[in-house]
Amino acid sequence: MTEVAPFDPKEIAPGHFVGAGAKPLADGSVKAVQIVVFPESMRGTGEGHRAWDVVPDGTMTNATVVASVDAADGRSITLKLADRSVRVSIPADVTPVSSPRRRAISCAKAPTSSLARRKARIEH
Repeated sequence: MTEVAPFDPKEIAPGHFVGAGAKPLADGSVKAVQIVVFPESMRGTGEGHRAWDVVPDGTMTNATVVASVDAADGRSITLKLADRSVRVSIPADVTPVSSPRRRAISCAKAPTSSLARRKARIEH
């Protein structure tokens, strides 16, 4: 994706393919610092769970959503990998993004590059 637009976390549903950049939590789950909802044409891109150097001890998980529920501090999704599931907490201050071409809707914010969003998050 070359440009992204905000994506309502409540619209993340089972079947979506997402990328979750996150920090590990003591209970084995992860806390998202970035969520990308991929368009269907990108399903399977980078699928798996690996180290991610954008935040200390960061992880990146690209997988299919199998559960999505409201949580006290935002939203919680479960991603299914071939060998396990990963529970991802999406805090209220993390705005998922997707391709603005994913759906034919207009957004109030102008799309920004994923690199610019990542850079801004690191600097803050």
